[in-house]
Amino acid sequence: MGIFSRRVSARDREPISEEKFEYFSREIANTIESEYRRFEQLVDERKAEGLSGSEFSEYESAFETSLSQICKFINRLLGQSASDLRTTERVWPDGTKVKSLMDQLVAINSPKANAIIADLEEVCIYYADSVKSGTFLLMPDATMESSRSYRGYLLGNKINGDNNWGWEKDKKSPREHADNSVSQFLGRFITEVHDKVGVSKILTSACLLAILLSTAWETAPERHSIR
Repeated sequence: MGIFSRRVSARDREPISEEKFEYFSREIANTIESEYRRFEQLVDERKAEGLSGSEFSEYESAFETSLSQICKFINRLLGQSASDLRTTERVWPDGTKVKSLMDQLVAINSPKANAIIADLEEVCIYYADSVKSGTFLLMPDATMESSRSYRGYLLGNKINGDNNWGWEKDKKSPREHADNSVSQFLGRFITEVHDKVGVSKILTSACLLAILLSTAWETAPERHSIR
């Protein structure tokens, strides 16, 4: 598991209440729904502008496949039993499984893990503070709300870069597209948590959960089924 090479004792890990694991579950589900809305908006805008062509259909197909595989990944790793499924939801993460994932894989005392978590958290906070201070030059006159999606996008690019997933390439393979979609989902998940709870131990835990999910994605059958 790379940076998550050993387990630590409970006293070495910041405890999180059961309610917070359920909160993470809800935010994961909400972020997935937001990613689908973003996809639908892109398609609607393209159609409204009268744009068509194979490049658009190929991109949209890759986008839709990526989101579908991410949902399968989350439901396999964190999903509730079939009897608990609600047909209106694409993902149904279980707070107890979020807890189990973090309990099994946390290596919070690993210097490399600590550095990655701290860096991700610092960048998230930096973007937010830049908006608050009016120095977020990438999006002049932005508010916290209007900049949220873009801040998540930038954080997702960072996750892509940290994982060497090839985000800098204009033309991506289907798997690279899916990797990028995972990073964007995780970047927006962290950003949503930050904007709701601020700088806190919950945010640190959200960064850790995002890294755990990106690590699990690298070996996931859902990822390797994409050619």
